[in-house]
Amino acid sequence: MQRAGAWLARVRRSPAVETAVRTLTAAAVTGTADPPEPRPRWVRRTPRWLPFPLDLAVAVDLILALIILGTTTDQLQQSTPSPGTDNLATLAALFVSAPLVLRTWWPLAAWRCSLLAVVWAALTLRGVEPAKAVGAGIVLALCLYAVAVRAERRVTMGAWLITVACVVLLSRDQAAGVTGALMVSIPVLFGHNVRIRRQAQQHLVEQERQLEESQQARTLLEERSRIARELHDVVAHHMSVIAIQAEAAPYKVPNPPPELATSFAEIRASALEGLTELRRILGVLRSEQGSADTVPQPGLDRLGDLVVSAQNAGLTVRTSVTGAARPLPPGVEVSAYRIVQEALSNAMRYAPGARVTIDVAYGAHALGLRIVNGPPRGNATTGPDGSGHGLLGMHERASMLGGELTARATSDGGFAIAVTLPLNSEDAA
Repeated sequence: MQRAGAWLARVRRSPAVETAVRTLTAAAVTGTADPPEPRPRWVRRTPRWLPFPLDLAVAVDLILALIILGTTTDQLQQSTPSPGTDNLATLAALFVSAPLVLRTWWPLAAWRCSLLAVVWAALTLRGVEPAKAVGAGIVLALCLYAVAVRAERRVTMGAWLITVACVVLLSRDQAAGVTGALMVSIPVLFGHNVRIRRQAQQHLVEQERQLEESQQARTLLEERSRIARELHDVVAHHMSVIAIQAEAAPYKVPNPPPELATSFAEIRASALEGLTELRRILGVLRSEQGSADTVPQPGLDRLGDLVVSAQNAGLTVRTSVTGAARPLPPGVEVSAYRIVQEALSNAMRYAPGARVTIDVAYGAHALGLRIVNGPPRGNATTGPDGSGHGLLGMHERASMLGGELTARATSDGGFAIAVTLPLNSEDAA
């Protein structure tokens, strides 16, 4: 007896037995199922004659449960003609069909209720032929399918094992037991396959979302690097001019005082030192094929070149300038030029042959830009991914200068971009 007890204790503590106990316990008691996925709109259609929303899947389950209730009741009453069994047969039919209505919201509870109802009906109505219990088998199979689709693999495995064991124990012979086990295995395999496919689709959607986010982040970093390079060029150009002028200034005055020559020398040294630091900090952002540091970046004075280029590409461009045109801070000039350039590029790409209006407003404290293109007159292309990275770059340029940018589609099928860039040094820095 002691050896048998020790052997049983070892078996009870073995990993296989512990795994089997956890699996069966999860299915019978502790397991939970995933919440129902959002239904398509056509599944949640509400008829006009109903005051509440109707889920077509739930309605189908309800109709099927009523059909199974009626047919099972007739079959059980015919196969148990003894007096006093009609009410029992009706109650058994109700018990075995009702769980079908619950499987959409609580698939595990529906399966547990269905299995208990089948076991109770089989033990209570022993004289019933298996052919008369087809409705109960359909309900049990549908509940098992719902469990396989909505529950994790361990819970599904436990539900399948418990169901197979009950079917085999309640069967009259070995052939019926094997047939019943195969019949309950089919919905489990099919449901588990559906679950794996849905999980794969969700994983693919999540990967696409992460890829899109990383692509947007990479585009944002590239645009920031490009802006930094352009500002580097602007600042380097002006500091180089300062250094050259400070070096040449003493030679423009005959016999300059030593103090003046010293001051200009200090100005030149400070400019060269600042230029060296600027190159050391931002110079790594320059590409190897980039232009020299002293080449100035384009500004609104080259807006006419952009217009000519867009007109050569088939666009009809009209420009208007309000306010007194004047030199602007270098960062504002570069950003305004690049925003107009990107807007025209988008118009050429997505609205070929369209009419484009460029409005430039010089204000006292801000520069206003408005670029509006009409609907395309040719075959528009959607680009490689249609992800709107050009708009992302324009937003980044405006935000780095403390400005605002809005982009929206127009009612006639075109697109409008409105930008406000501050001109004071603190906001435009």
